[in-house]
Amino acid sequence: MSVSVSTTAANQVSVSVDGTTQLSFTTQESSVSVTEAAAISVTVSEKGPKGDTGATGAQGPTGATGPAGADGKSYTISCVDGDNSDEEKIRLTDNDGTTDDVVLEAGTGLSIARSGDKITFTNTVTDTDTVLTSEQVQDIVGAMFTGNTETRISATYEDSDGTIDLVVDDMTADTQLTTEQVQDIVGAMLTGNTETRISVTYEDSDGTIDFVVDDMTANTQLSTEEVQDIVGAMFTGNTETRISATYEDSDGTIDLVVDAIPVDLTSDGAGTIHANNVPTLNQSTTGNAATATALATARAINGVDFDGTAAITVTAAGSTLSDTVPVSKGGTGATTLTGNALLTGNGTAAITAESNLAFDGNTLTITGQRRIVSPTGSGQFYGDTVVFGSGPSGVDGSIEQGKLYYLDSSQQWEEADADAAASATGMLALAIVDDSARFMVKGLARHSSFAGFTTGDVLYVSTTAGGITKTAPTGSADIVRIVGYCTDGGNREIYFDPSKDWVELS
Repeated sequence: MSVSVSTTAANQVSVSVDGTTQLSFTTQESSVSVTEAAAISVTVSEKGPKGDTGATGAQGPTGATGPAGADGKSYTISCVDGDNSDEEKIRLTDNDGTTDDVVLEAGTGLSIARSGDKITFTNTVTDTDTVLTSEQVQDIVGAMFTGNTETRISATYEDSDGTIDLVVDDMTADTQLTTEQVQDIVGAMLTGNTETRISVTYEDSDGTIDFVVDDMTANTQLSTEEVQDIVGAMFTGNTETRISATYEDSDGTIDLVVDAIPVDLTSDGAGTIHANNVPTLNQSTTGNAATATALATARAINGVDFDGTAAITVTAAGSTLSDTVPVSKGGTGATTLTGNALLTGNGTAAITAESNLAFDGNTLTITGQRRIVSPTGSGQFYGDTVVFGSGPSGVDGSIEQGKLYYLDSSQQWEEADADAAASATGMLALAIVDDSARFMVKGLARHSSFAGFTTGDVLYVSTTAGGITKTAPTGSADIVRIVGYCTDGGNREIYFDPSKDWVELS
């Protein structure tokens, strides 16, 4: 009989008899189990004497390596192609080659693609349908009616059926003023006022107003003495040169005395007039204007000699004044003129009545076309202008030529600004000169401030106060309003013609 002991696992020992396993010993953490392979008979004989200790056997072979523990695994992550065009995978691979995939699938409106270990989802929806549902619209409109401040009407949003209930006040409440209330209101308007030559009294007891006019019998006329004293005071204490004025109150007269002016003359008429005096001359003069009948030397008038002895006849190139007179001599080239017609040159040798222009003293009538030419220099404004109102805050000195202004409710011109609706939506005009309320409302203008514009640019009210820009404002609540166009970028010339329409940005 042969008995062998062997290790079949890391924690198991087997005992074999004649090549057949009879017993197996398995070790656990806190126990040992014994397994009997088959029924055996064990013969127990009397214990014999202890034999000698045998020699130590050779070391047995190293047992096989047991399986790797659960905590010993490691994983790698990678991206791989999916099974379909709308799928890609994230793959987990452990250290023994086992794989596990996370499948990413593109839903409606999306596409999916892989590049290496990068997976990209892309929106493929082009339809941006944002139509609200009926319920959403009802809730929005209903909220607009809820919690408002109404007068003589109530509004209730019924979410259950999507309706808005409006109930108007029956207006049966009496809001009419009583007679007494009206009397007290009007009476108070006349009580305590400042009246001249009239007194007003409100009688609350009978609801009447009593007016009493001054009888005006008081004498308010100035007396002669009072007038004399007033005028006399006007002459008293004044600063006079070479004259003295004295008011005589006793007789109500004003005495005026001019300084005497001595003159020292020699026998031949030469002499000195004192610089501090004006002489009184008394000299007999021969041939004074009162007795003269002719000029000492004849003078020519329009080629005709005149010496004062006879009336003069004025001729023009040998003709009378009723005949046609050349332009060079002030003629019109016509014998009659149309009523209210304006005179213009005909391009040759005469001035004629213009058939397309008429002025009746108040109105200029133009039956032809009106042409506005381009300005020839900077700071020039050709077109329709107005002269009224005042500068910013009532100060004309705050007006700057070339800036954009608007007319406010006080008839003051303030700088226009697209940032403020009130300053960009009313009447607009360009300042023509500095420090004066003179403005152009339409026409051609050149100014150094119109820099950076290109011919053809559309021009807008700027968000910089008083400015004009070629870039439309984009800020919230900004006003977008066209004011004209650039007609000559090189010469900084614009055509100013503000639009009557504008857009306020939300």
